[in-house]
Amino acid sequence: MIAKPSRHIGSITLAAALGFLAGCAGSSASQPDEPSPKEASAEETAAEPTTPDIPDSELVLWLRPEASQFETTGDKVTNWKDASGYGNDMIAPGNTFRPTLDADAFGGRGAVRFDGQDDMLLRDGFSPERLPMATVFIVAAPAANTGQFDGLLSAGNRNAEDSFTGFHVDLGGGAWTGCDEKYPDSTTALNTINVQSAKTTVTCGQDFLEDSVPFARPALISVTIDDTQTAVRLDGKEQKVAGGGPDLLTVPQVRLGARFHRQKYQGYYDGAISEVLVYGQSLSEADIAKVEAYLGDKYGIAISQ
Repeated sequence: MIAKPSRHIGSITLAAALGFLAGCAGSSASQPDEPSPKEASAEETAAEPTTPDIPDSELVLWLRPEASQFETTGDKVTNWKDASGYGNDMIAPGNTFRPTLDADAFGGRGAVRFDGQDDMLLRDGFSPERLPMATVFIVAAPAANTGQFDGLLSAGNRNAEDSFTGFHVDLGGGAWTGCDEKYPDSTTALNTINVQSAKTTVTCGQDFLEDSVPFARPALISVTIDDTQTAVRLDGKEQKVAGGGPDLLTVPQVRLGARFHRQKYQGYYDGAISEVLVYGQSLSEADIAKVEAYLGDKYGIAISQ
């Protein structure tokens, strides 16, 4: 396991150190009134953002929208850097796959916009390659849904069906007719989410949502995949639950904005994604609530309690 970056600890300035030593000397000579070293330091040094109060154990992927997390050509994203410490940067596999960085999205928080045609980011060589379980958080604002299981996040073996080897979280379809694949052309809101994996008992897709969110508005999708259940939450509110299983999730290749289905990349997502966290474990209710509170506060999403 790769060690996580340490939390920021403030350092003492040279001026503060000299002031401390002068105080220890106990000089009785009168001194002119001057700002204390602490006050001067506060004026000269900008405060750094604090690390959010979220669990970091087994956090294997963390995509954040801050400008420092991207490599771009113009406004096209070539690399979305992983902040988890595992080095799972998501990279555009070619020029035509590059999504667009929108730094002003959602009140300046930022987002990556996928065009629904061929935009995708890929991690080939994801570490660790196998996960016993997973908890996934995605802040997304879909612009459309073709009804063809457009992929938010997909993970699996190379050249193998994502739903059989790893897992995928997609927009599903507006109607569910079993395995005949007669799905509608579109939906008019984020009102369907489908999750399938090597651990789930769902074989032909299932709509996990009971609630809906308008298109273009940031929504928080939380997914737990473990040995007993596959559970989905929308903006912190519990939705539907399906069964789980003991199989490992094999995830050497991870795709953002698309799926791997029937031996090809397809199901390209049309919309924005601002933040993604993937844990290689099933988080407790308390830890899920911590992550949801952090993301809800950051993106102005009202989280159900």
